[in-house]
Amino acid sequence: MIESNIRYLPFAELHIHLEGSLQPEFAWHIAKKNNIKLPFESLDALRQAYRCSDQDEFFKTFLSVGNVLRTEEDYEDAANEYLSKALSQGLHHVEMSFCPQFLSERGDDWQTAIRGLTNALNNCEKQYSVTCFLILEFNRSLSAESAGKILEESIPYTKKNGGWIYAIGLYVEVVPAVGFYEVYERARELGLYCVAHAGHDDLGNVPDPGRFVIEAIDKLKVNRIDHGVQCMKDPELIKRLCNMNPKIAMNTCPVSNVLCGLFPSICDHPLKKLLNMDLIVTCNSDDPAYFCCFKDTLDACIKNLSLNQDDLRRLAINSFEASFLPDEKKQAYIKEILVFQFTN
Repeated sequence: MIESNIRYLPFAELHIHLEGSLQPEFAWHIAKKNNIKLPFESLDALRQAYRCSDQDEFFKTFLSVGNVLRTEEDYEDAANEYLSKALSQGLHHVEMSFCPQFLSERGDDWQTAIRGLTNALNNCEKQYSVTCFLILEFNRSLSAESAGKILEESIPYTKKNGGWIYAIGLYVEVVPAVGFYEVYERARELGLYCVAHAGHDDLGNVPDPGRFVIEAIDKLKVNRIDHGVQCMKDPELIKRLCNMNPKIAMNTCPVSNVLCGLFPSICDHPLKKLLNMDLIVTCNSDDPAYFCCFKDTLDACIKNLSLNQDDLRRLAINSFEASFLPDEKKQAYIKEILVFQFTN
């Protein structure tokens, strides 16, 4: 049973891709405005493409749709579309990733994105009662050299300089991140936090499915891991994660994992098992336009994983503990969560 007042329990969402938040209607409108021909005959065809049944289908649509954003106004509107609905889902803080390479790989100025996003974030707390930080996220299948160049250009927009970029990230888990080790080291020098997708894909017959989690911890020296669920196949890695001090957070995305084919159903997702191991796991939507929003993701976990009130309280606390908010703000939210009274 879902507690009737669960929407008032404060949460932070830490694993959300801006490009994955573009609803088909919004993407179709922006594509027409920018005279971009999407590889879909109609809006209905685009809507159908969003109902992906595996990861390959998802990425094909995700990459096409991500390319419709071309102007500062596009990025500002895209951020506002997501943030305007956040509080109604119980979200008080968001750490949103965006990929500058959607622009730079076309030869466009990636700073178009950060300027538009800055416009949205400068007003979001006052306008929507939600705070939002940005994660500058790179595609690991693209050039680490271009990522390093973008990182240097991002300095005026980082938290140390009063900007909204708080961290760098890395997605598309297909090859080791060797070329990005120096990029991550430079990010730490700039005072940025570090996150990375790892332990997401089931690599078939590869005997060490948790290897990218180990690489993220040891080589990229991340502050937290996006996904991480393949650690369940590596008992030694689980033991290490349980014994780490401080423990490293894993931002899981249960509905996304199921719809991309990682697990047969939500009932098979390891979120509750990881919680029971006292690991710092969070619940997130990943790409809400394709899978489902944060509220529906949480509801699915409550129904299918039998999450109880203690589990929900722990997930809410974890979401703020794992965030990049200042300690005093984290503690204020945690105090609110600890005294929260559920109603049936």
